[in-house]
Amino acid sequence: MVKIAAKVGLTIAGALFTTLSATPAFAGITFTLEGAGVQETTLTGDIFTEDFESMSLGTSSNVSFAGGLGTMNTAKIEGANQYGGAGGAGNYLRGGSSITFNEAQAYMGFWWSAGDGTNSIELFDEADESLGFYSTSLVSDFIDNLSEAEQTAYSGNPNANFLNQNSHEYYSYLNFLVTEGSKIKRVELKGGNFESDNFSFSKTARSTTGEILSGEATEVPEPASILGLLATAMVGAVSLRRRQAFAE
Repeated sequence: MVKIAAKVGLTIAGALFTTLSATPAFAGITFTLEGAGVQETTLTGDIFTEDFESMSLGTSSNVSFAGGLGTMNTAKIEGANQYGGAGGAGNYLRGGSSITFNEAQAYMGFWWSAGDGTNSIELFDEADESLGFYSTSLVSDFIDNLSEAEQTAYSGNPNANFLNQNSHEYYSYLNFLVTEGSKIKRVELKGGNFESDNFSFSKTARSTTGEILSGEATEVPEPASILGLLATAMVGAVSLRRRQAFAE
């Protein structure tokens, strides 16, 4: 299956960051989109995955993440349904959360199901400076530019027991790779209807060339604490969905 790099979204985000800072620092984050139907990382080796199967249903605070790899400040866990649950079974994470790693990571990937354009992801380094801000609507905008057949392949739940349900939203696996410099120490997921599963991480830097993963680096403004807020507002302003928004 051909893997597709989300270059359109990155171009928009990079342009915004450049506008906000005359001398941006290059974070070296590569952001890619896997082929339709992929629900877990395609990487092997020293990969740690949190699939939420060991977590209790409901909302909990200060939850151990990926076998002690890190901590989630809050975790709202739901059972598989048309909106989430990789493989159509087990548990998934719904809603925002702050994930902090005990040791910084060079790679992060997760299954973004029932994509909602109001959600966002921001990655932070060991100095707690932003490595990059990504609105999930950028991913949707990229998929919207694919052929009709490819859009259909990403649309709706891909699992047999919920097949094609919630067909007005996209389901895809996202990858974030640090190709130079700082590593990922903290991840902020924002949005009430942010459905996600199969978070995978690695401390080892991965190649961004080849068939499996490819993409483009983003630019990060300095200081991120101030400009990140402006970037968030601007991304929200320009990343309008061409598809009608549906409430779950």
